[in-house]
Amino acid sequence: MGGKRIKGSHSGPIDERSLDALGEALPNSGEGEIAYRYAKWLLASPASRDLAPGIPVPTGTYVKGLIERSTPDSLREALQLDPDNPEAIAAVKRGGLRR
Repeated sequence: MGGKRIKGSHSGPIDERSLDALGEALPNSGEGEIAYRYAKWLLASPASRDLAPGIPVPTGTYVKGLIERSTPDSLREALQLDPDNPEAIAAVKRGGLRR
């Protein structure tokens, strides 16, 4: 990514500290450019970033709304966006995905 190389045959996910460091390395001169906004979004922690670039809804807020809806489809989407969310997991265990 942008002059940064990941050494070795690493095929797993990159840890959040590495993503944060890459995000910090982006030059501030391109803040108004679409590519810059997408890069900042992509390199942000999935738990704290907005749902998508240009959609100022935090992912956590959106996931919380999906859990409150508690339909099979909304719980499925909540788990896709945040697989480790304890509230979503508990809702599924209570029978939210029976269909």
